[in-house]
Amino acid sequence: MKLGDVQKEVDAYSKSASDGVRQLALAGIAIIWLFKTAKPEAAGIPFDDLLLLPLAGFALALVLDLFQYVVSAMVWAAFFQSKDGSKVTRETEIGKAWRFINWPGGFCFFAKIAIVAAAYVILIIYIAGKL
Repeated sequence: MKLGDVQKEVDAYSKSASDGVRQLALAGIAIIWLFKTAKPEAAGIPFDDLLLLPLAGFALALVLDLFQYVVSAMVWAAFFQSKDGSKVTRETEIGKAWRFINWPGGFCFFAKIAIVAAAYVILIIYIAGKL
């Protein structure tokens, strides 16, 4: 197996994780919305302000999802600009990228996963306590 093949696997799994976390965050918002809009006797689980904490977590995860891509694009654009026009063409081998180049995007990636997981734990504990 080549190192490039390993990177393709990492990319595929991280894309799937990002897509899954995004869908879970949206689903969490939808679940809380159902509690908010349903008649108290219909769902059997009344809306409570305690649900605002996981709601904020889901919203923050979606913001981090966006930031992951925006910040990563900005950092890679800065790297490109630092190399562009310095007597190299787009086909020139430039060596390794900055050591920290993926850290901001990686932080957002892992933070959004942790936040969605924590928000679901809070949501599940809340629902279980009302059953």
